Amino acid sequence: VILKYGTGQVIGGVVRAQRHIQIRTVGSESGTPTELRIEHVHAQQYREELNMLDARIISAQRDVEKLQRAIDAHASSADTQLIRRMMTTKEYLDAQYRTFVQRKAQLQRRLASVRTGLVEIERMIHPDVKIVIGGRSMTVTEPTPGGRFIPEGPRLRLQ
Repeated sequence: VILKYGTGQVIGGVVRAQRHIQIRTVGSESGTPTELRIEHVHAQQYREELNMLDARIISAQRDVEKLQRAIDAHASSADTQLIRRMMTTKEYLDAQYRTFVQRKAQLQRRLASVRTGLVEIERMIHPDVKIVIGGRSMTVTEPTPGGRFIPEGPRLRLQ
């Protein structure tokens, strides 16, 4: 994304690119929330799936715990068929939980691997501008002369 011509200014909203954003001025003096985001084409999908998986993991944990309490409550029961069915269901839920956790780890690795990109601002970065490159972020809180934001370790650095 290159916005250097004309006013070359972005005020408010989110600008997304896969590798490079180049802008003259970003944000406004009044602190309009503005975000410049470098991310893999599927990163948003990964984040949405991660959010869904978090909810499913919590739900699966609750279901397993609830079923375990029911099994414990019927442990002295003579109804062995019921206990066997509950144990089979618990094994299924445990396997489902493990699948969710494994998929979450896989998505987190994919998201973490998308860590390259460059954001260049030629003139001015106004307050409340957030720069995100591959999961690393930095929010500018005061007017700052332009520069280049690059990933460095777990953070972004302004050159």
